[in-house]
Amino acid sequence: MEIRTKLSGTKLIVYPLGKLNTSTAPLLNDELTKQIQRGVSCIEIDMENLFYISSAGIRVLLSAHKALNGNLMISHANEVITDVFENTGLTDMLYIV
Repeated sequence: MEIRTKLSGTKLIVYPLGKLNTSTAPLLNDELTKQIQRGVSCIEIDMENLFYISSAGIRVLLSAHKALNGNLMISHANEVITDVFENTGLTDMLYIV
C-alpha cells in the first residue's frame, strides 16, 4: 500500500492506495500517529483508491478517531468499504461523506 498526504493548515488529507489490511495497517497507523503528534487536529481519509479494508484497518481508523476527538472524516469510500462500515455500525460513529 502507498500512502500520500496533503497538509492544509491543521487539516491533513490522507490518500491510501490499495488494500488496508493486517500487513499494511501499521503503515497508516504510523503516518496518522506521526501527523497527530505534529499537531494535525483534523484528518480526512480519501478512500477513492482504496479497494479493501480489514478489521486491522478499522482499528487504525478508530484509534485515529479517538486521538482526534472525532475529527476524522472518511471520503470517497467505494461500495464494498461502505458496506463494511454499515455492517460494523461505523456509519453511526464515523463522519462518512
